[in-house]
Amino acid sequence: MTWYLLQLCDDSFEEHVLPYPPEQTGLHLHGLNESTKAFKTLPQATVDAFAEEWGFIKTLSHTLNSIPEVKTFTDEAGKTGKWNGEAVEGFVVRSHVAQPSEEGQGTISSKGGKSSAPPYPPGSTFFFKVKFDEPYMMYRDWREITKSMLSAKGSLSNVKISASRMRRPETRLYVKWITQQILKDRKPFAEYNKGKGIISTREKFLKWLDSGEELKGLNDVEDVEEGEKTFGKTIILPVAVPGCGKWYLQHEYQLYSLAQVKLPYLWLLRTYLASVTRKVTMCMLRKLAQFSSRTSLIYCRGTMSL
Repeated sequence: MTWYLLQLCDDSFEEHVLPYPPEQTGLHLHGLNESTKAFKTLPQATVDAFAEEWGFIKTLSHTLNSIPEVKTFTDEAGKTGKWNGEAVEGFVVRSHVAQPSEEGQGTISSKGGKSSAPPYPPGSTFFFKVKFDEPYMMYRDWREITKSMLSAKGSLSNVKISASRMRRPETRLYVKWITQQILKDRKPFAEYNKGKGIISTREKFLKWLDSGEELKGLNDVEDVEEGEKTFGKTIILPVAVPGCGKWYLQHEYQLYSLAQVKLPYLWLLRTYLASVTRKVTMCMLRKLAQFSSRTSLIYCRGTMSL
């Protein structure tokens, strides 16, 4: 049995952070997965041929030969947030685990020494994401801030917004602007929390920002002063495959009255961990496996969220 991974992208139904033009509106085919215990997906060429035969929208891809090439490619695209002239949120990288080196059972770590063998057998399919912070994350912050304000029961001035979202001057100015817009007229936001009006609201703000009227507002927005850093909290984050002792380690933490957050609830920490996610991901990749000589980057244009 084969599973078909499709996503409906239609701004008239539900808007994502980035807009979809008419020619990109419809069902996008992201993959064809075999129904097996181990994750196994068909090659991108097979997926593209299936999409063309059955009238689905193909997901654009680009093939590179190594992980360093992937990093160079994504870093360059991340400077503008665009690929092939279109805005992108990031990429999904399709690869597979390579055969361990003959000199040892493990792979070669980033420091030159041998690390433990990857938890997946050679030849296993392996995917990971590369997401861009700018401008996608800023646009996402604006969307979530607007939703919070529209859902507020009391005064808009009492809406709590995390400090991480307020670190950009543009976002602090957006908060003032969107507050005025909501107080002035709520009707344009009637379906915002249903995924409609997100793009038009952002474009209206950006147009206002480009008009020059924002200059005085920017001067009124104070920069966030970091001040002297003091010791706060430490997070111990075990990252490992099932069955290697994470649960046991959690019980050991209880001896020192330390709080624990299990994997299903890590999404609660996503804002706090956002700044280190990419570094942790790249470190894990080096530990997991040496990748094959061909690595595919899958164009990810507004198809996935954090």
